[in-house]
Amino acid sequence: MLGDVSGDRVLDLFAGSGALGIEAISRGADSATFVDRAAEATKCVSANLDLLGLKCPVLRLDWKLALESLARDGEQFDVVFVDPPYAEADVIAARLPSLMGGLLAPDGLVVFESGTNIEPMAGMTIRRERRHGATLLRLYGN
Repeated sequence: MLGDVSGDRVLDLFAGSGALGIEAISRGADSATFVDRAAEATKCVSANLDLLGLKCPVLRLDWKLALESLARDGEQFDVVFVDPPYAEADVIAARLPSLMGGLLAPDGLVVFESGTNIEPMAGMTIRRERRHGATLLRLYGN
């Protein structure tokens, strides 16, 4: 659904095990940054990266603080994976566009996974959408 990610810079918010970012690297992404507020998740991501011999930043931060920090550092991403807890997805979707600032590269995509009852993100264009049972996957662009 995402297409070619060769050379892309990836941000994996709510990283969990890091599977989305690691998959992007395996498909040719140049880099990935992983963010999760849970210590267990960041340990898991770090362990998975070590097993694969990959060196990537892993940030144990709340998603809002991580976006602010990455923006201050001048980071920019071609693909941003957002797979939050479904119970928080509506609040995150409402806040995310204003917090992205210059983090999303021109022609960049936000891949947002949620339950099917969530409203589209304001100020972003839905490029593609798929439903899988109770899961909704939307690709947004500027």
